[in-house]
Amino acid sequence: LRFGWFVDTGYVERIDALPGELENQTVSSTGLTGTWQWKQRLQLDTRFGYVFHVEDETMVSHTAEGDERGHFNLTYYFQQ
Repeated sequence: LRFGWFVDTGYVERIDALPGELENQTVSSTGLTGTWQWKQRLQLDTRFGYVFHVEDETMVSHTAEGDERGHFNLTYYFQQ
């Protein structure tokens, strides 16, 4: 069983944005990770993130400060 912490920042720039579309945006988040493995056959990875900075929230965006997201992945290895 392993646990971790991350900080992530992303930047996107749209070329030839249409009126009303974002031209660019920077988003930063932090979160926790966890990995559990059983007999090198079955592995569960989990991620939970929290957005703590969005550079420009005045335009329409699907990401806002305070947003939270979770993700998990379950993998079974058939051969070694």
